[in-house]
Amino acid sequence: MVKLGDIAALIVAIGERTAYWRDGLKALLSFTRATRFIRLGGSGHVGDDRWLVRLGTFWLDLNPFLGPELAIDIATLAERSGDPRGMAKALRHAYRRLDKVKGAHLASDEAAFARAHAYLTLLDLAAAQSVATQAVAQGLAASTDLAEAIAEIANQVQPWRHVIDTAAADLRDLAEGKVSGHQDATLTIFLPNALTRIHPEGYAGFRATLRAIYAQLFARMEQTGIPIRLIPRLGTHGVIDCDSPYVAYHTIGARPNGVHIKETERRGWFSVDSQGYSGWAAFAKAPLPDADIATPEEIAAFIAEERRIVIGGNQSKYDQPATERSAAATDRPYIFVPTQVIGDAVQRLARFHPIEMLEEVVAAGQRLGIDVLVKRHPRCKSWAMSLALRRAERRGLIKLVDGSIHDLIAGASAVCVVNSGTGAEALLHGKPVYTFGEAEYQAATFRITRPGEFADVFVPHRLPVPPEDIDRLIYALRHSYSANPMERDITALFPARFLEGLQ
Repeated sequence: MVKLGDIAALIVAIGERTAYWRDGLKALLSFTRATRFIRLGGSGHVGDDRWLVRLGTFWLDLNPFLGPELAIDIATLAERSGDPRGMAKALRHAYRRLDKVKGAHLASDEAAFARAHAYLTLLDLAAAQSVATQAVAQGLAASTDLAEAIAEIANQVQPWRHVIDTAAADLRDLAEGKVSGHQDATLTIFLPNALTRIHPEGYAGFRATLRAIYAQLFARMEQTGIPIRLIPRLGTHGVIDCDSPYVAYHTIGARPNGVHIKETERRGWFSVDSQGYSGWAAFAKAPLPDADIATPEEIAAFIAEERRIVIGGNQSKYDQPATERSAAATDRPYIFVPTQVIGDAVQRLARFHPIEMLEEVVAAGQRLGIDVLVKRHPRCKSWAMSLALRRAERRGLIKLVDGSIHDLIAGASAVCVVNSGTGAEALLHGKPVYTFGEAEYQAATFRITRPGEFADVFVPHRLPVPPEDIDRLIYALRHSYSANPMERDITALFPARFLEGLQ
């Protein structure tokens, strides 16, 4: 029997393939002479969220019996694409579905998790706690784990629980077309639902660390007596255009009057920047740090310790296989290409479509007799990328590998990325990095901006700048651009002029 949820998933899949149809065509023509007939460039793979919002809300109108999950996803897409009407409409659908089943019998562990997760995504921690209590009362097998996970969130946000509850009420108001109160304030804080979600995204401890950041932020604002205005956010990325000073997570700014926080490739570390993250960051637009940023001895000691922790500890943003595995599976020189997620926000900063970047690297490797090793991103689900990689591997143009990122970097003649965090890890290894898009660490890389340029400039093992310049950049990345919130109050990285403007 076909379920409505299955049909909804099919509709979403059709919508995604419609939005990304050119990716598929590019994949079909990849690594052939015909590939030149479809040039996508850096933004050709960015999907049209507005199309998916229209398709999704239409489907929600036709199917009033669907659960809230699709409605919340559509609301998140609408928020990201700057469609407040579409967001409010999708939220209304979500709340209607949740209100209809409120307190109803939970049929299974999956049903309990889905309902609790829907509430947590909407920052409604109180409702999620009620679901967990009900699941325990019904004796569901996984109820204890669910209750413990939600209790852990509640415990970590307890000092500022009122903020969470206020944000949940504001989302309800938005769905009903009401204007929230507490509008007059000195500082606007965009509150992400990543603070309350229990979905297994990111590395272990990621969400607890993010909650620690907001605990520091609210403590700082309470200490200084600065009045704040809350705006809840369902999703990540998006452009913030706010008149007042603000703090937001995983966003970029239309003007430099805010502070943007984002996790970095260094596990447990978060960046703080006035314009955004990755290539949007003000840090990305700055030249290499001056020599007086620290003494050579301080920098050398820091780099040695970073290599011990990150490389020696086989540490990366995502868990890596053991380093003793034969990752490279080749005795020949090679270029290493870690893929990124097609459609990911930072791909908007790409100067090449990911498949086009791979074609550029393969062409240069063939000319010089150097292999190209590719490790697919663990979260890449693109059907177009799957097709292109299979075609390239069958023709012997690349070798797909799955070993530790550090083994793969260590043996490489160069590392090619759009703007992946792997590029920063490769700099720590002392490897030459070629960036095909904008990145926060780009000042210490070869920046490829046009077709054919990689083949023109690539020389195995040649660095773009002296090693001491690369070390200074890494030092600056970890001291003036990012911090570990478990070791340092991250509000200390807020620009002085920003804090002065709040007084």
